[in-house]
Amino acid sequence: MASPAGHVHAGVPPFLIVHGTRDETVPFDQAETMVQALRATDRDVTFHVVEGGHHNLLENLDLPWGSDPWVDLGLQALDFFRRTLGT
Repeated sequence: MASPAGHVHAGVPPFLIVHGTRDETVPFDQAETMVQALRATDRDVTFHVVEGGHHNLLENLDLPWGSDPWVDLGLQALDFFRRTLGT
């Protein structure tokens, strides 16, 4: 099976998945499938959705004026690394 979700098993490391809902290269549902596969085997997964984000996470974000998705993502990533790396 070519999908990474087909390779999920009990020994996989923690995952931080960041995916834009308008990704034109890797469909958003593939990220959801991977997250579901990881959660089905009780793997540690953090899923950060960038609403309106394209593959590069920057183009054409449909965000309200003044919002900053990178602050939330940065805090979530920091929490993920502290939790999973024990720092």
